[in-house]
Amino acid sequence: MNEIIRKKLDVRHVGPPPILCWIGTGRHNLHDGSVGRNLLADLFADLGFINGAEIGVDRGYYSKVLLDRNPNLKLMCVDSWKGERGGEHFVDAHARLKPYGERVNIQRFPSIQVARQVPEQSLDFVYVDSKRDFNDVALDLIEWGRRIRSGGILAGRGYCHLFETGVVRAVDSYTYAHNIRDWYITRDIEPNYLIPITHRT
Repeated sequence: MNEIIRKKLDVRHVGPPPILCWIGTGRHNLHDGSVGRNLLADLFADLGFINGAEIGVDRGYYSKVLLDRNPNLKLMCVDSWKGERGGEHFVDAHARLKPYGERVNIQRFPSIQVARQVPEQSLDFVYVDSKRDFNDVALDLIEWGRRIRSGGILAGRGYCHLFETGVVRAVDSYTYAHNIRDWYITRDIEPNYLIPITHRT
């Protein structure tokens, strides 16, 4: 899988960390400018992924990208849509995703509650773009990581020391705890991380 990722996303291994986003040993840099999320959607399609989940849907913009770029994808869209504008954003997301019919499974519940109802190793990928504090991200990675089959991908948004330290620490802790040596981040303004799941622990 690593060779496919490198070919698709023009990856090179980097050493010293840049100013905004720390990239150390075991991490790779994806040279994709500001379109990392869209290229991830293309990668998922190229790998033949047909069962995925997005955690943190908001208005459904990225859900639409994932579905448009992969006609065979069935996507679970998970978001509690709480907060001052949660209801408005839920209405927007529902309208945006309604045309995809049975390809979309909208779950308006807390992420961990939904994860624990999904069979382990049943998903090809999970994309996490929800809360950014360490505890919430770590729980999402642990619980949703268990739902990804070997050969799948755990990915998400916000890997940047400047303003997303909870994400960075959670991802670093997860990859360290699971002895995952090869994983990737994009060079977006708000970088994405991509963790190939090649073994179960």
